[in-house]
Amino acid sequence: MRILLTGCAGFIGAKTAELLLEQGHQVIGIDNLNDAYDPKLKWWRLRQLQAHPSFRFVQVDISEWTPTWRVFGEHLPYDAVINLAARAGVRQSVENPWVYIATNTTGALNLLGRQAVWRTEPMHPADVKATWADITKARSLLGWEPQVSVEEGLRRSVEWYLENRDWAKEVVLP
Repeated sequence: MRILLTGCAGFIGAKTAELLLEQGHQVIGIDNLNDAYDPKLKWWRLRQLQAHPSFRFVQVDISEWTPTWRVFGEHLPYDAVINLAARAGVRQSVENPWVYIATNTTGALNLLGRQAVWRTEPMHPADVKATWADITKARSLLGWEPQVSVEEGLRRSVEWYLENRDWAKEVVLP
């Protein structure tokens, strides 16, 4: 399949791209590489993806209509569009909500060129089995259940950091 994936340099988007590429799909990744958090993380994820011959990257902000549709049109046809572009940071969303409206709402609307097909897939292995959050609503509305224990999630996080600490220690948090 040929898939357009927005937010490809984010945590979830990069992992999604990686899994799609492993499954033999062609991925056209879009990201604006904003500075909501240290862009070094995004660039590191992007370098991992760019090593794959079936991955193409285009830097564009989906909240901007003309560049988004130019990229969209240049790479047609697609079998699927996966929109994982979203502005990160709860504190920042309170300080400047308009940038979140631009990316999360206007950006999503800019991608709609035809009726969307909604599909729910199995949960990702990194989902946490136990959480301090009240998941009652997610369980009742979506049937969601965590897939791994907190301990396993922490073990995976620490393992990732140990494998990547050479560059991860340079990341500056807001």
